[in-house]
Amino acid sequence: MRTATAFLIALCALAMGCAPAQMQVPQALSDVFPYPVQGSNPRFWNSPIAFGPWQTLDANSGYTWNFGHRLLGITAEYTHRPYRFALQLRQGPGLAECLTRAVTLSRNDLQVDPGYGNIPVLRCGFGGAVEGTLRLVAAGVNAEKGEIQFGQNRYGVRAVKSFTGSPLQSVDAIGYEIVDGAVPVAAVETINQGRVWISPSLAQADQDQLALAATALLMYRPMDDIEDELDSAPE
Repeated sequence: MRTATAFLIALCALAMGCAPAQMQVPQALSDVFPYPVQGSNPRFWNSPIAFGPWQTLDANSGYTWNFGHRLLGITAEYTHRPYRFALQLRQGPGLAECLTRAVTLSRNDLQVDPGYGNIPVLRCGFGGAVEGTLRLVAAGVNAEKGEIQFGQNRYGVRAVKSFTGSPLQSVDAIGYEIVDGAVPVAAVETINQGRVWISPSLAQADQDQLALAATALLMYRPMDDIEDELDSAPE
């Protein structure tokens, strides 16, 4: 997955005159200053992440568990990996515990999602200074969408695969857009160094909530990509 995306990013850069390929940002956030991310790409084992006024106090990636069973020529596989972090917010540390997982059925070269897009690929619970949840599901082939909730605040989240100024689209997500109803209020670019947009019109408490969710999305790695990340783990 990541190899195909890297190839598309290179093509996109050539199409834009060798300018770095970037995620397409919704018009509502085009005038918002993006926060460059430190510590996301390249992602090293348990390294801190920082952007704007926010920085992780602790970031722990767990091991990947993989279970497979073969019966009548069909292989069933269940894979999951937890991670957690603490993010310094204005009102105190925000805590997050997340679980990335995948369930597939395969026979020869054919793979099927037995949940038909209903099995979450990422679930997070937030606590500490703020309470909330994040749920991301595989909504079709290489598409992800879900919901973020903090008390009465509910946001939609969807994967973005479009590049700025290019008709090309990535095979997998290059970032995420967070919307309040139909209005984009935040965005997270997961390619290159990584960038985060958060609408300055939001209350500071709401910005903190979205920063917590953005950090979870920055740390999220689809199960197809996790082996690359594990290669950087210490012996």
